[in-house]
Amino acid sequence: MNDQRLYINNELVDLLDTESEFTRTLQVNNLANLNTTQTNYSTNIKLPLTPNNQRIFGYLGNLGSQSQLPYIKSSCDYFVENDKMVHNGWAIINETNPKYYDITIYDGNLDIFKALENKTLGDLYIGEITHTKNLTSVINTWNNNLDYCYIIADYNGKSIISGDTLNIDYLIPSVKISYLWNRIFETYGFTYSGSIFQSEDFNNLWMTYPKGVNPEANDNIIPIASFTGGATNYNRGGLSRYILDTTGFTSSVATTIFTTLSTNGYGTTDEHIKALEAKNFNIKITGKINAVKVQNLSENVPVDIWFVKNCEYNSPNGALASSRPKVKIAEGVTQYTNLNINYNFSLNENETFSILTTSPVGIDNLFNNSTNFTIQFGYYDDPLYDFQNELKNFNTIDFIKEIIHRYGLTLYKDKYTNNYEFRTLDEVINNPIVVNWSDKFQYIEKEKYLYGTYAQENNFKYKYNEENVNYNDGVLLVNNKNLSEKLDVIESKITSPEKDTVPLLELQDVHVYKMWNKEVTDTGQIKYKGLSGKYYFLRAIDYEFGSPAKIGTEAVISGVTGSSTTVLSAKVETYQNIAWNETIDSYYAPLNSIFNNAKIITAKFYLTSTDVANFDFKKLYYIEQLGGIFLINKINNYKIGKVTSVELIKLNK
Repeated sequence: MNDQRLYINNELVDLLDTESEFTRTLQVNNLANLNTTQTNYSTNIKLPLTPNNQRIFGYLGNLGSQSQLPYIKSSCDYFVENDKMVHNGWAIINETNPKYYDITIYDGNLDIFKALENKTLGDLYIGEITHTKNLTSVINTWNNNLDYCYIIADYNGKSIISGDTLNIDYLIPSVKISYLWNRIFETYGFTYSGSIFQSEDFNNLWMTYPKGVNPEANDNIIPIASFTGGATNYNRGGLSRYILDTTGFTSSVATTIFTTLSTNGYGTTDEHIKALEAKNFNIKITGKINAVKVQNLSENVPVDIWFVKNCEYNSPNGALASSRPKVKIAEGVTQYTNLNINYNFSLNENETFSILTTSPVGIDNLFNNSTNFTIQFGYYDDPLYDFQNELKNFNTIDFIKEIIHRYGLTLYKDKYTNNYEFRTLDEVINNPIVVNWSDKFQYIEKEKYLYGTYAQENNFKYKYNEENVNYNDGVLLVNNKNLSEKLDVIESKITSPEKDTVPLLELQDVHVYKMWNKEVTDTGQIKYKGLSGKYYFLRAIDYEFGSPAKIGTEAVISGVTGSSTTVLSAKVETYQNIAWNETIDSYYAPLNSIFNNAKIITAKFYLTSTDVANFDFKKLYYIEQLGGIFLINKINNYKIGKVTSVELIKLNK
């Protein structure tokens, strides 16, 4: 009998005295089924109920045993003489009966999938990409190589303001796939290698934040103060009037947020507000305002209402005449107008604002007989984008499989370390390293010509926002009329963008990654309802505005806060090589050397324990008796000293 040793949790267990029934099955990704990932195993190993084994197993099967061994990961090492067949495997106790313990040993690719079991991307620490969104943070992602980016695309929101200004409020951040990949392996104590991870195709792949965040933020406004103007009578002539009277404000927030400033020459009324820290603010004006002509107090005068920023304190006319920022927030207001003004803006520290009216003639009694006229003033924080929280519904194993399927990868765990090597099908099938196994060949058991679970048309599918469409799906064709007609082999968790591209600014063909639904109200206004659970893949390219010479700028604004600037360049979306048909052309073409005239041979080989202990799936194997080079898909139920079935896939080189 060969010298065999089995260690469980570093303790040597007793084996049966008779010839060992240990069997070893070795396999990796089964090319016969692209949607599965395989691992090595040894099953139905029987260990006698010796006193030593009972002690090691915590007296399982005995009345009163409290052993937790069946419920935890038990490490194991298995030797045949000096050949280490299993290194740091996983021993699972199946049952105890009156004669023996029945166990199964797994090793190989199992470790990473067991570690990721029931884990989501939200379990990773990705807090450093949590951020608040504002004009500065959005533009910062265009100018710096960050792990998240606001890639310009149409997300089915209010993308444009005033015809030619990009509205950042309806842009969605995307996270770099390579960043999430690194975090997974770092978090769970694994490393990885493979040429695909140095490619542009991998390093420029992004996934969208899965939720359309409400940009208006009105539900999150924290009130600061309010002013009811019905009892105030200004009695002042003139074409322009400040209408804030902050002496009437009732404040619910300490004055660490703002302070008031008085005008000069118009009395002591406080009519300007200064921010003591950078904030996003909101003004709501409701009720009715009354203004009458100075020369004829019975004649109502229409007025316009303005928001003015950093304006001159002592002169409303100067505020309007200056180059300081100002926005008309209501036009032609009369005593018959029901006001419902809701205006958002931002102030930096020490910046000021006020509200004023203008009229075509001098006015008086500005608030006399006004009805429930109220100004409310509040602030809100920039919207928070928390990837860690929002990715908690994306299963980590599903994410790993998305990448494996996208690039047609096979993974190989290093026997003695936690490193996983990922190889493309081209690297697997066209490997120049060929080992001669002709002297180990015994005889053919069977030969098959229908390969695996494939059909003539093998569909790679995306999710879609509408039913019965498949425009970004792909088909892997197999030229064998004896196969079934169609089969869905890959069903992605990722959603496809809309079929048609749309113009955006000077860009003519951006894709639509729907993160909002548009709803038309009874008054004809468009409301945007944020969606959730939408994961899109996309790429980013550098774009300089101002074609054709590429010299120019583009206006960018936050419609919510009113902050605006111009930019020379930005990151713009592209969907290149993401549709499944492109992916299949790029990464699955090598399968033709298997599918064309497919031949799968199961043959008997005489293998030593050294052959099995040192076996390398990455290599190709030449069998002279079979007349060709083969990819070994599986070594099935190897037993010491006996011939072993090996499944070989003929490569048509």
